[in-house]
Amino acid sequence: MRRQHGVVSFLLAICLAFCLTGCGSSTAFLHEEADWGFYEKVGVLPFASLTNDRLAGDKMSSAFTSHLLFARNFNVAEPGQFLAAYTTAIGANTSPPIGLPLDKLKSLGEAAGVQAIFEGTVRDYNEGANAGRPLISVEVRLVDVGTGTIVWSTSLTRRGGAAVPLLGLGGSRTLPELTESVAAELVDRLPD
Repeated sequence: MRRQHGVVSFLLAICLAFCLTGCGSSTAFLHEEADWGFYEKVGVLPFASLTNDRLAGDKMSSAFTSHLLFARNFNVAEPGQFLAAYTTAIGANTSPPIGLPLDKLKSLGEAAGVQAIFEGTVRDYNEGANAGRPLISVEVRLVDVGTGTIVWSTSLTRRGGAAVPLLGLGGSRTLPELTESVAAELVDRLPD
């Protein structure tokens, strides 16, 4: 009986450790004068990437857009049409920016018919080769195209679970799984 109690305690400790491994830092900002009813249609810029994976921004912005559509918080500009408007307003073959000047925001907003634009920056995006645990760190903000004001912003850092799951616990074990999980959590942080 004592041995069984010890095994249960050990398994509970391991479960707690796995649950905590998925935790990371996060912050959120909501502009006090934001009128969420005004933002009927939004666009999602390709996220900028500060990582060695040059496609990290595209992967994260694609997952974020999908989860934004699932949530039905906003009418989201069709990604292909929004990218065409972006190319016209900003120029072809330009890397996704970390922030746009007000004149570019306004022209992109007019061309795409949106009142606000989601911008994002991927700071970390890796498989976690040494520890076997993927890592994603991303910041997303919603910017009013008429004023350039950031009306909402959040950042999120998450590390996936261990490569060898115990009883199916430990969270996301691959980078694509963690990408979907992070995108869903980012969208869940939007105000109702």
